[in-house]
Amino acid sequence: WKSKMKKDEKGRKRGRSFLSFDEAIRITKKLGIKDYKEWKEYVASVERNTNIPSDPRRYYAKNWKGWRDFLGND
Repeated sequence: WKSKMKKDEKGRKRGRSFLSFDEAIRITKKLGIKDYKEWKEYVASVERNTNIPSDPRRYYAKNWKGWRDFLGND
């Protein structure tokens, strides 16, 4: 039996779930990322935690307060 889950253009599985907003914030604060530019570099790297969406503004829209809050720079 093969999974019917679709993959995006980079071969990653689509339709998966990510960490909760609070868990994602806890992890991103530990990373020491200072701003959006550094975030984009991080999500493009091999070190990226794939359990956190590359566009957290969209995925966590209901909880979103801004990049400073998400990265722990508030």
